[in-house]
Amino acid sequence: ATTLTVSMEKFDNYFGKCTTKFAVGDEPTVADFQVYAYIDTCLLLDGGHALLDKYANVKQYLKKISEIPEIKDYIVQSHAQLPINNKVAKFGGKVINKP
Repeated sequence: ATTLTVSMEKFDNYFGKCTTKFAVGDEPTVADFQVYAYIDTCLLLDGGHALLDKYANVKQYLKKISEIPEIKDYIVQSHAQLPINNKVAKFGGKVINKP
């Protein structure tokens, strides 16, 4: 299994057992935004988003976060489409258009 697959499986299992609306409670916390950003970056590396279709709990979690009005507004703004890494990194540094 790839590192990406292992990470997605762990998140999917966690969210499947989670009894709260978000990662650590019924209100979003900084942890949710960190987890969302990590998973979103992973999905950028999975160009066709085939992984997301395999992990229903992760897909549902991402949907909950992305439907928060302030987050929804941010996602559609152009600065949300920034590179996944800065210019001095060994990868990234280019704007990636999300599907």
